[in-house]
Amino acid sequence: MIRAAICDDEQAMLDYLYEHISVEFKRQVTDVQIGKFTSGKNFLNAHEAEPFDVVFLDIRMPDIDGFDVATELRRLSEKIYIIFITTENTLVYDSFSFQPFDFIPKTPPSEISSNGSTEFLVRRISNVITRLLAQILTNATVCLPLPYNQKITVNTSDIQMIQSVRNYAEYVITGREPVRVRAKLDDIESGLDKRLFARPHKSFIINMDFIKDIDSRNMMVKLKDGMIIPISKTYKRDFEAAYINFLSGFGR
Repeated sequence: MIRAAICDDEQAMLDYLYEHISVEFKRQVTDVQIGKFTSGKNFLNAHEAEPFDVVFLDIRMPDIDGFDVATELRRLSEKIYIIFITTENTLVYDSFSFQPFDFIPKTPPSEISSNGSTEFLVRRISNVITRLLAQILTNATVCLPLPYNQKITVNTSDIQMIQSVRNYAEYVITGREPVRVRAKLDDIESGLDKRLFARPHKSFIINMDFIKDIDSRNMMVKLKDGMIIPISKTYKRDFEAAYINFLSGFGR
């Protein structure tokens, strides 16, 4: 689940951002939780209790401003994605030390009914969230058990595919030997991000970023390393729909 927060001291702007950010997140992912805050202090208290993954942060606020909030966030963690909201373009240059993910130009509440302003802001929100989710997807990790109680952590973006081998699942990972774990593909599939992984056959799960070509006529997938994976009739429709969605939103 992705935990996001929106922090803006102007209630009208906060509600407006919440509406459109919620719509865009839920259009692209199903498991998201979004909090609203009119105070930087209240947001920081909530973040310390249960960390957020991303915050849309107004720079100009009366109690403590966005830069003060960002300073505290970076003291706590480098992992949270900060997206600054501002009406002053010059402040963008002052924000670079906080390593923000992006910026959203703030439309004053008195102008949010203007069609032009609304359309621009909605497009901007959509573009930022699309890139954000792609980045989160790339940075996701999974912990795999090794013999003798050892474990390794790998980026999910490095997992080329997972195949069923008798009572094991074998992870084919870029830059290392395959890793076998005792698990069922059904259980593994439920924990993977469906924007990146799809199942063409009961015995295989594929990272769609490693697909070179799909031969629908001959019911097979060719990966970039030359490996051929079969497509079964049972999985064909859902697999092809998942790949079309991947290409339209997250293909690189």
